[in-house]
Amino acid sequence: MREDVQWMGRKPGNQNRTKTGILVVVSVLFYAGMLVLALGARRLHESSLPRVDVVKPEIIVFGAGETWKVSSALPEEMVTDGTIFVVSQELVNGEIRMVARKVADLLLGQTEDGYREIIRGVDAMSQVIVDAGEELSDGDEVLLKEERADEGD
Repeated sequence: MREDVQWMGRKPGNQNRTKTGILVVVSVLFYAGMLVLALGARRLHESSLPRVDVVKPEIIVFGAGETWKVSSALPEEMVTDGTIFVVSQELVNGEIRMVARKVADLLLGQTEDGYREIIRGVDAMSQVIVDAGEELSDGDEVLLKEERADEGD
């Protein structure tokens, strides 16, 4: 085969090098884009989550006369409709996430100084959602407002 033979104005070897070069450039750009998306996915996901304020129940002494008991309690205005959400840490897609859970077995007791006694459904260490800024459903993933502030966003 003669070296000076050209194919459509080019030598046959140059065409393969050009295709290979284009393929390498496209591949590098594709993987760079995928890396950017993978690194930004967490931030993008968290930006769509509702931010919630939480409180822990207070420990209040309830009683009258000679009968007294110490119980967990929440401000009365938080339990007016009987619907309370707590934050639960759950494993979702291999990661620990904060999830809003509706308290299904909530049982309230007496009222004392603006606080409502919690007999069942919320323990003293629970994180009770005070303000979600939007309607929550059982199982919604949430982000605690103080966590976002700690991250410096």
